[in-house]
Amino acid sequence: MQAIDTHARDAFPAGVFLGECHFGFGLDLHTRNPGAAPAAYAIGLPLAGDLRVTLAASEVHAGAGEGVIVDPAEVERARVSGGSHFVEFHLPKSEVLRLAGAWTPATDGRAPRFAPHLSAQLAPRLLFMAAQAAHVLQTPGQPAGLRMLFQRWTEMIALTLLHEQHVDNTLARRASGGAPAPASLRRAIDFIQAHADGAIGLADIAEAACISVSSLLRHFQAHVGMSPYAFLRTVRLERAHEELTRGAPDDIRDIALRWGFQNASKFSRAYHEQFGERPSDTRRRHAG
Repeated sequence: MQAIDTHARDAFPAGVFLGECHFGFGLDLHTRNPGAAPAAYAIGLPLAGDLRVTLAASEVHAGAGEGVIVDPAEVERARVSGGSHFVEFHLPKSEVLRLAGAWTPATDGRAPRFAPHLSAQLAPRLLFMAAQAAHVLQTPGQPAGLRMLFQRWTEMIALTLLHEQHVDNTLARRASGGAPAPASLRRAIDFIQAHADGAIGLADIAEAACISVSSLLRHFQAHVGMSPYAFLRTVRLERAHEELTRGAPDDIRDIALRWGFQNASKFSRAYHEQFGERPSDTRRRHAG
């Protein structure tokens, strides 16, 4: 592993790490260290080859051009294919939590729990931002100035994740103003969760919540950070995932249809986007 060097160690927070790795051979690491890097997320971005990370409750796979974001304390196993080349960096949780207060719903004082798979649309931009942060650290200057520049790049990475990456432990309150989520939003969420297997639309959700469609859209954007349809889609994918992890005998196409996906290939793509693996991969891992 070749860590990105810096001449000014005082210019960045403790625990921050940026590195670039080349593996001419496959690597399979078995580890479970609850005390590992508790203050940072680990982000891995394969440029070649692929990376598989087994967490306590799931496995995420990233090929070239994709990526993963995980809590190192939850990693049980990491496998890297031969000929792999990837960039790894750590992002302080404190920075993300600070920005989450103004950007996304609060998470009961906990750092956001991001969906572990980074898409081919998001990963390259995070790679670019990490490279720019590394460049800042290698630029001659005063430590105070370097610290400020590095923090701005760290903020950009964190805000991009908060804006575009699904967060699992949200849905309490939006910190802009500190107001709790309204009861109508809770009713809408309860209705979606109770009827996720049915043909429901915006009008149905709004009627169940006793608000207008425009108010429904506004509440979801302000407190959940996504549209009602996007939330419904997430719930449906999670239900399908639960069935597959339980070893449901149904055909994957039937599971997709049951949870509102008429096209099996679109279901597979959406599933991979959320869980970092294909539905068939989940079924195979939990078979028997």
